[in-house]
Amino acid sequence: MVNISSDNVNAAIDCSKIYELLRKDPDTVKDHHRRLHLQLGELEKRKRLPCVYVAGSYAKRSLTLMIEKGLVIKVLDWPLLGLALYRSLYRSGDQDMAQHLFFGVRGVHPSNHLMSGRYSEDKKDFKFAMSKVLAIGELSKLDTFERSSSSIEKTFLELLEEEGKKIVERLQLRLEKRPWLMNELYNDKKQVLFEDKHMKLRHAPLERESLLEAMKTWRSKLGSSSAFIQFIMSGTLSRTLDNADMNCELETWFNKLETNKRFVTFMYGSVLTRLTTQKKFFDDWLKEVQDLSKTKDEGLSSFVTLFALGTFVKAIAENEEWNKNAQSKMSFLGVKEFTKQCRSKKAADLREWLATSGL
Repeated sequence: MVNISSDNVNAAIDCSKIYELLRKDPDTVKDHHRRLHLQLGELEKRKRLPCVYVAGSYAKRSLTLMIEKGLVIKVLDWPLLGLALYRSLYRSGDQDMAQHLFFGVRGVHPSNHLMSGRYSEDKKDFKFAMSKVLAIGELSKLDTFERSSSSIEKTFLELLEEEGKKIVERLQLRLEKRPWLMNELYNDKKQVLFEDKHMKLRHAPLERESLLEAMKTWRSKLGSSSAFIQFIMSGTLSRTLDNADMNCELETWFNKLETNKRFVTFMYGSVLTRLTTQKKFFDDWLKEVQDLSKTKDEGLSSFVTLFALGTFVKAIAENEEWNKNAQSKMSFLGVKEFTKQCRSKKAADLREWLATSGL
């Protein structure tokens, strides 16, 4: 069985808000669990140990709430493998307590693999997740395996494809390199699991020595853990910081923006995805804003404030006509009023406004 959710926000759903509603509404959590439990029961009739693929922040948080409320119990856990054995408990009316065991497989959300640029690490991680699902399918056919941590892990690793075994070795090395990052995040080198707000960092390939060294270098440049954490959580920096072209552009903008606060505010998804491929675009806009500002410092701050709006950056970066319209509007309105107008509009209204040449 596959349990999939959106990763934070898509065009129609903000899953973080749904999660907050869930926390305040225990009846909805119980209903989600009831439906999950019924599906587990149907799968168990096929003489198989069910497998639930838990992907996306909403699904992970939903399962966490079920565990917090005692509806699901974690029996065994293998953090390195992204695998756990759970027991679901459900009682209806005066009936006896019904229990169903199931494997939970943690993995990347398919949209990361299929829709967000096809980043190579996502493809590897998704392939590994699917090999785990297939291995569990084979494991559940074995009537004689002992349900102990060591026996399940041994059998599971034997059933993994060769590529999956290589990934396990890579993840083991990653875990060995993780204490430095954990110390920056939580001031605790021994912590193994990431908190929800830092979950994306679990995919940081710290086994790559050049990436870990790049992180340490930027931590030193930025001067504080809080600035570094905001920085490394941006876009795909936790996986691409050691890329030569990216690092070169980061150095350039670190010097251009002059303060750590401006730099870490500017470096986020919509900017980072275009930083190495649309250099002239950013340089032209910085010059335009500075030319309309009274001082250099005011120009830098105004530029960062404007470009911190992702919907604006995405709209003008992908449409030359809209880009020209935006510059024309800013020249007439002034930087502050133009920025105020952009930030006050919803995404669709902003695009409609930028598509017109007038005010």
